[in-house]
Amino acid sequence: MTRAERPVARRVPPNGRSLHDVRAAVTGLRDLRQEIAAREGDESELTDAQVKALIEAGRR
Repeated sequence: MTRAERPVARRVPPNGRSLHDVRAAVTGLRDLRQEIAAREGDESELTDAQVKALIEAGRR
């Protein structure tokens, strides 16, 4: 935000995420990607139940 072309305030999200939380989320996503890549054949696709469980886990 500016006043007379000079910055007077910054817009930042309230209750920002901590760096620790962000790194933990990225690590979890990388682990999931490796787990999915390690599956073979028909196991490479997630079932509806697995997708629903992952969605519910993300809401906690």
